[in-house]
Amino acid sequence: MTYPEPQPFPRIWRTVFWLIFASILIYCTGNAHGAEPPPWCVQIDVKDGYGSSHGSGSLISPSLVLTNWHVVKDRQSDSVNVWFPDGSNVSGKVVKTDKTNDIAAIRIQSSLRPYVTFSDIDLKIGATLTLHGYAGKHNYRSATGVVGQFESPTRAGPNNFLRLDGVEARGGDSGGPLTCDDGTLGGVLFGSSGGRTSGVRISVVRKFVASIK
Repeated sequence: MTYPEPQPFPRIWRTVFWLIFASILIYCTGNAHGAEPPPWCVQIDVKDGYGSSHGSGSLISPSLVLTNWHVVKDRQSDSVNVWFPDGSNVSGKVVKTDKTNDIAAIRIQSSLRPYVTFSDIDLKIGATLTLHGYAGKHNYRSATGVVGQFESPTRAGPNNFLRLDGVEARGGDSGGPLTCDDGTLGGVLFGSSGGRTSGVRISVVRKFVASIK
């Protein structure tokens, strides 16, 4: 009795298999839960008319925290609560907002805590950025994506936003830092809508911070 020779696995299916495997690997390595957050990546709690809400932010100087305008817009008073990765927290006051570009600055008591520095250059399409945020309360995560496009936050405005491909923001990530490969701040996360993740470009962030008195 003779048996048919075993046929090699078709090349197209080998290709599909490795593409799926690579996608899973990128997803797993690009969505790190349980990792240690950078000391300057903070969580922001806000008391609003519905109870409370939270977002993420960056300590950018000994006394200044950066986040989204929509994270703090419904606050019932001028104070918000800023939580650091070591479990400590301080109260802060919103001192500057930019509704159009969705940025806000919170003043806290000056401290010796380490803070993140800004990237010296504006990013180009194809650059990688790492999203840092608290997707759940006190639940830090990071994920890496690629700048795919520059967009306007308004229909007729300048392209002050960037689209981050390959990663999706989750609830609580809003206002979190987007860092470059060298660890500098390359933007501020806005959030995700319809599967599109957006952030504020660092050039806009620089101008906003420079305007704070």
